[in-house]
Amino acid sequence: MKSLVIFTFFFTISSFILIGQSSSENKFHAGLKAGVNTSQMTGDGFSGFYKFSVVAGAFANTKINDKWKFQYELIYQGKGSNKPARPDEGDHESYKISLNYIEVPLLFQYQLKKFEVEFGPGLGALIGSKEWDKNGTLAKSNNWRAFELDAILGLNYYINDKFFINARSHHSVTSIVTTSVATPYGTYGGAWNIVIALTFNYQF
Repeated sequence: MKSLVIFTFFFTISSFILIGQSSSENKFHAGLKAGVNTSQMTGDGFSGFYKFSVVAGAFANTKINDKWKFQYELIYQGKGSNKPARPDEGDHESYKISLNYIEVPLLFQYQLKKFEVEFGPGLGALIGSKEWDKNGTLAKSNNWRAFELDAILGLNYYINDKFFINARSHHSVTSIVTTSVATPYGTYGGAWNIVIALTFNYQF
């Protein structure tokens, strides 16, 4: 299953590139995106954006009219939570959750000169998970859901016709755990990813 998802990811990115290179200039564009994110999880008993990950993928968009576009993407990004130890404060406990997703954002974009506001849903497929505490990797992981539904809000800034910067937030709409337990340190009613991402984008 994981190998199939990864193969589909790279196959779709290649298709986006080929379509973007052969598309008409005014109606349709495709491109690549890469950057970083920081994340936390509500419901895990911790707080703070201490978990960082790479974001990478491809996108394609088409104009609806002079102001509106529709964009769909296929991206990889990590999410989760990280509670670092603080020995200088007498806190020696640490805990880290790493969740890796392949995601398909579906976004409406509204142009404001060099800026674009974007919003829409995103569907993520979990392809890997891992957890650590102060003693190392945990043998048993929590019951993470195979799929995640996101609400996405973002902003593009165009440097020129080819390059633009994207700042974006993702927030889980559905709980990412199948049980009410998110960490060994307490019982909670669910868990939700919150992500802030910054990417550099190139469109053909």
